[in-house]
Amino acid sequence: MSDEAREHELERLLDSVPAPRPSAEFRSGVRERFLAGAAAAPPVDVWPDEQTRGAHARTGRNWKPWIVLAAAAAVVAVLYLAKPAPRLWQVLPGSSATLVRVDGVALPVAEAERITLALNDARSVSAEGGNLRLCFRDQYALEIPDGARVEFASFGNTGAVDPYALAAQGTALRIVTGPGFHGHELHVRSADANLRVTGTAFAVDNFPEGVCVCGLEGRIALRAKSSPEWPLEAGKQCFVRAAGEPPKWGEALDAHVAPVRELEAAVRGLWKP
Repeated sequence: MSDEAREHELERLLDSVPAPRPSAEFRSGVRERFLAGAAAAPPVDVWPDEQTRGAHARTGRNWKPWIVLAAAAAVVAVLYLAKPAPRLWQVLPGSSATLVRVDGVALPVAEAERITLALNDARSVSAEGGNLRLCFRDQYALEIPDGARVEFASFGNTGAVDPYALAAQGTALRIVTGPGFHGHELHVRSADANLRVTGTAFAVDNFPEGVCVCGLEGRIALRAKSSPEWPLEAGKQCFVRAAGEPPKWGEALDAHVAPVRELEAAVRGLWKP
């Protein structure tokens, strides 16, 4: 008999044997074991794949605060980079110059915005075709006559411009300090004359023979090179000779202080005490 025939005969004999019925005790034991296992098993409310999706969702929610913070930081950075440059300088009414040179770059006086922005880091400014009136914050105003130039010193090795250290080149310079100047010092150099200003209105006029400083208001500490400081009172004049001779004192010249009065009047409405 072949193997295949033998298997068929075995299956026929097994089918003919009646299947035994489980006893009542066996069925009762199986039922008790099943119920005991169900009671001990932890309750399951979601399928495993739903639990996995829930875990991913919770993980995503934990990242949301960081995403919000990163977005806020990006907005702050964009606003900082896009913010306009501070307005430190202002071109005052009454300026008659047709051309302004900032660090040698020619700018029409009508383009006041370009001039004021360029002055933020400028090392020199000059006027052509008329006088130029400028205001630095509410701290001081200056008038540069036609052909004159003002140079700004720099801080040590940093290269940053010092708006409180000026050098007057050319015919003259007029300065009026404002309400925000308190607590500052303005240092002005012109030829052999050096001025330390703590609040006043004055004029510096340059001549081949020397420098004339006329005070309109306040007090100025003035010296020549390595000499001690001399106080210059309001309404007085000091002429520092280029030849190194002793200075000459007298009354302030009206021709020198008259432009200072006009500058003071021009800036008075812009400064609030």
